[in-house]
Amino acid sequence: MLLRAQKQREKILPRNVQENEYTIASSILEDENNPELELQTLEQGLQDLPTAQRTCIELFYLKQKSYKQIAEQTGLSLNNVKSYIQNGKRNLKLYLEKNNAK
Repeated sequence: MLLRAQKQREKILPRNVQENEYTIASSILEDENNPELELQTLEQGLQDLPTAQRTCIELFYLKQKSYKQIAEQTGLSLNNVKSYIQNGKRNLKLYLEKNNAK
């Protein structure tokens, strides 16, 4: 698809414009494909979550605990665990979008 798009641009845009777009696209792809940077951003996003959300997210995704196990371990109700995971995921997604846009 990239090759098709490039051929379309060659028909429409002057050569120097195409080269500038290629440079910009390459730098964006390099930033997006940096797993170490993504991991650091994710870790920072987890630290910025409220404590209850962070705890539930870590137990559910990293420790692979069930909702019931998390509720028993934390003393939270099952509905609160579900809510904290849902809200934590949303907040983490927003954090990642905000900090990857830089």
